[in-house]
Amino acid sequence: IVTGFSKHTLGDLIDEAKAWVLGGRIERYKFIQPALSCLKSDLWNQDLNHQTEVRYAKMFQDFGEINEPNQTIKKKIGLEDIKIEIKKITSWFDKMPVSTRVRLDANESLNYEKLLRWMDALYENPKLDFIEQPLSGIPDDKLLKLVEENDFPVALDESIFALGKPSKLLDMGWSGFFVLKPSLLEDWDETIDFIKHNVNKSVVSTVYESPFGFEALLRVCRFSNLVSGVDRSIFFGNALEIESHHSDPFLVPSASIEELEILWDKF
Repeated sequence: IVTGFSKHTLGDLIDEAKAWVLGGRIERYKFIQPALSCLKSDLWNQDLNHQTEVRYAKMFQDFGEINEPNQTIKKKIGLEDIKIEIKKITSWFDKMPVSTRVRLDANESLNYEKLLRWMDALYENPKLDFIEQPLSGIPDDKLLKLVEENDFPVALDESIFALGKPSKLLDMGWSGFFVLKPSLLEDWDETIDFIKHNVNKSVVSTVYESPFGFEALLRVCRFSNLVSGVDRSIFFGNALEIESHHSDPFLVPSASIEELEILWDKF
């Protein structure tokens, strides 16, 4: 069974994949397009002897103590009464090292009024990296104007998936950050090209890929200047994990093609 699409067996996809190999288009099962696009990407040609250090934002479930400097961390918001939540977050910010950067992920849980309250509370706070996907759907003119005129750091994630590609968001006049999940976008090389042209605005993020997909994702991270969103600690200790996928920071490329082939045989 294809993970995440339990009504389809692998056999359902074979003919479609064979047609793609021969130069055809994916017509019936479009959800496999990102995976097939990844297979043909130039990222697999990266040299293991020339590695790049890739840092990632660590997810915090609570308001734990942060002692290590120069960390980027991520915290979900929009989970409780906004007045209480803002008070907790601002108090937490006050206790952090001055070099800490925080990404607050709202997951479409705010409305415009609540976003303004967060903006009032954290405007020009140097510890705020950005608020991620505060509103649902594709951004309207109101949000585009707010971000552009106030220089308030907002990143969009689900909006990119809804539009199909980040360039469409750019064409709309979006001036904030882009949280990019290549595994959900149809063309990996097109996504890489976008990142190369927007190195200070693009955050590469995970959707909890297999080790094969995660290796590809790490290789994409090299093209951005920003701390990535590829924390994989949820899979730590799994027998089918690649050890180098749990280093901090990552050294990318992380796994060799030979390592991936050995892992494939285990599957």
